[in-house]
Amino acid sequence: MPTAKENTWDNVVSLSQKQSDNLSPDLSPHPLGDQPDIIPIDAEALSRASGLEKLVIEGGHPLRGDIYISGAKNAALKIMCACLLTEDPVQLTNMPVALGDIRTQAAVLQHIGVTQVMRTDGTIMLRAAKIDNPEAPYDLVRKMRASILVLGPLLARHHEARVSLPGGCAIGT
Repeated sequence: MPTAKENTWDNVVSLSQKQSDNLSPDLSPHPLGDQPDIIPIDAEALSRASGLEKLVIEGGHPLRGDIYISGAKNAALKIMCACLLTEDPVQLTNMPVALGDIRTQAAVLQHIGVTQVMRTDGTIMLRAAKIDNPEAPYDLVRKMRASILVLGPLLARHHEARVSLPGGCAIGT
């Protein structure tokens, strides 16, 4: 079994295949067992409403310390969709993998047929060797406006695409 730190594409494909083989709706243990730095993509969970209604921020405390700045979400979403333009493996680093939009975009790409591994260190490995389904599912597309970004690469490479009108936040309501 390859370790999580090995970055060869053969290992990524075998880990990704193991991930998809082990996913089930009632899965509670980590689907990759001893691979804690791999983030599974659960499209069903991402399709449900978050339940978050508001953020409460209490001020009055001085700020101290250091923070790590990850990649910009909007740039990352576009770069992820660009993987649809090639059959070659694509490795992205410094990606904000903890954000819901990044995981939703990964679920959209996975539905289309992109093999992928997302790691907690901010590395995403994508390979669109075979596009199985040129349709972005409504349940995921409705979650964010950026899901429309798959449209151009799908048309360019597959000559066909079906993407619902994008969702996201209702600005001004």
